[in-house]
Amino acid sequence: KGTQTSNPRSTDISSITFDDASFSAASIIQNRTVSSDRRLDIVAPSGKMCITLATPEQPGPAYVLAIQMDSPLIGKLHLNDKIVALDGEDVQRMMAIRVTDRLAKRSSNPERKITVTREGGVGGDQA
Repeated sequence: KGTQTSNPRSTDISSITFDDASFSAASIIQNRTVSSDRRLDIVAPSGKMCITLATPEQPGPAYVLAIQMDSPLIGKLHLNDKIVALDGEDVQRMMAIRVTDRLAKRSSNPERKITVTREGGVGGDQA
């Protein structure tokens, strides 16, 4: 099983995998922020996400450290995306393990909205 990984320093790593393999296609809604970072709302399906989150050494939101090749969010989430909200709940100050726990508790929901910030302004990488 292949995995994309990011290599920034981290103090906490948390993997998200669920047994429920059923999922529908993930969709994405893009919003722009005033800064060079883009704010994106990613709609994740129920079940297995196959991603790893990490907590940065410096204060800041948990970020995407790895995405397994069989993740339904491949091409939607990117490495180093910062997780800032889950279903509208601000999670910017939470460690990766707490964000993972919240996602796991919502795994049976038909969909989950994951709000991220991604480096790069207009003309950056595709969402």
